[in-house]
Parts: sequence; structure tokens; C-alpha cells
Amino acid sequence: MIEVLKESWSEFLVQLKPLIIATSPWILALVALGAFSLVLSDYINGFIFFLIPVIKLILQAMIAFAGLQVLFKNRGAGVEVTSGKILIYIVAAIYIGVATMLGMMFFIIPGLIIMAASFFAPIFILKNGEGPIEAVASSASLLQGRVVHVTFLLCGVWLAIYAIEYAVSFIFGLFPAPEILVTAIASALLLVVGLFTLPVMVNLHSHLVAEHNKQMQPTPDGAS
Repeated sequence: MIEVLKESWSEFLVQLKPLIIATSPWILALVALGAFSLVLSDYINGFIFFLIPVIKLILQAMIAFAGLQVLFKNRGAGVEVTSGKILIYIVAAIYIGVATMLGMMFFIIPGLIIMAASFFAPIFILKNGEGPIEAVASSASLLQGRVVHVTFLLCGVWLAIYAIEYAVSFIFGLFPAPEILVTAIASALLLVVGLFTLPVMVNLHSHLVAEHNKQMQPTPDGAS
């Protein structure tokens, strides 16, 4: 598992420029939406109140899919982003979010396991064209026998990103600049750092699939 992290980090550094180029329109749009929400928070209500989270999910889907396209293209595999896949991503994200929230209510650990078990759903949606429930189920099936290992690994990645988020927010908070500007710059940097989860997702998915296929191979007969 540590080797997967090392491989993912190396790939992240090598592919950082293509990843930023591919995802920058959606990152900037998400940052702009966050700034819009911050400035007009007192005036957002009704339909707009429910519309903004949906737009955020769409932009998050585009960031994930654009980044995954870069990584799969580097592996010689082309994947297509369609409106149907984006809709499936939104439904899956809502489903995962609700399940995670319920899991967090039971001593946090079930929620973390749900997050880890559904981590690979974007790949099954983008690459395999699976539906929201099917993608989550396929993602969870990869963790059979490795739930604890993978959950701990992903928790380590998420904690590292949250630590960077805290550090960035603290450092930028020291600058005498408008709050909206500091928030926008910090958000953009955090979204770029968060792209690291994509090579982790792809490499860990490949690692688990290879392990699963190895287990499924028939053992040779002992007879000579």
C-alpha cells in the first residue's frame, strides 16, 4: 500500500501541469461560486439556495472527470465525459453523502468506512458507465478483505490534505488582504492539492483489481 502512495505521488508531480490545465476552468468556476456565495450569503434564499449545491456538485464532477481523463489518457485509455455520467455522479455523491452522514453518527468509524468503500465510484461511473448504486457497489466490492488497510490508507491521505488546508488557511489569514481574496486563493490552492487523490484513486484501483484477479485465478493441480 505504501508503494501505491509513492507511485501516486510521483505521478502527481509529473502530471501536475496537465492536471491543472485540464481542471483549471472548473476549479476557477468553483472558486468563483464560493466567492459569490460568500459575498451574497445574506441574499441567497429560495431556489438559488438549492441550486448552488447542485452547481457545486457538477463542478466537482467536472474536476474529477477532467483529472481522471488526463490520468487514463496517460495510460493509453480514452474515457468520455457525458451529461449522463455527470448526472450519475451527482446522484452517487448525494447517496454517498447521506450514507456517510448516517455512518458518522455511529462513532465516526462506519462513516469513514463508507467513504473509503465508495472512493472508487467515479472510476466505475466514468470508465465503465455504471449507475450510481452500481458504481458504489462495485467500489465497495474491491475492498473485500482489505477494508481496514484501505480505510487507514485513505484516512491518512485525507488527514494530510486537511492539515494542508488548515496550514494554508492560517498562513493566508495572516495577510492584510480582503477576506474574499484570501478565501479564493486558499480555495484554489486546496483544490489543486486535492487533485492528488485522483492518482491515488487510479493506482489503488489498479492495485486492488490486480489482487482480485490474482485471487480469482484457478490454482494448478498438484498432480503430476
